[in-house]
Amino acid sequence: MTIPQVYISFVFRAIHEVGDGIAGVSLLFWIGRKFKESRLGGDSGIFFVIMTMGQFTGSIIYGPIGFTYGYSLPLIISGVVTIICAGLFQILRRRLE
Repeated sequence: MTIPQVYISFVFRAIHEVGDGIAGVSLLFWIGRKFKESRLGGDSGIFFVIMTMGQFTGSIIYGPIGFTYGYSLPLIISGVVTIICAGLFQILRRRLE
């Protein structure tokens, strides 16, 4: 919870979880279409290991920041990092085409 109103925090948490569910299902469909069927297990395994390592690293970094400076700061930082990474991804994608 980043704000003291429990009901508002609950609503936004529920919206967040619905978004996570949609993203997870979309990711599974995307992986199924992107990789060859014969390589699907290994390629998706590597993909999920990288995602898990990213979540673990983020928890190690942002947990202490939230504890020390407040829990809204890690959300802001991770949002900025996500936007920067999306921009870099688009630049690299255009260069590779």
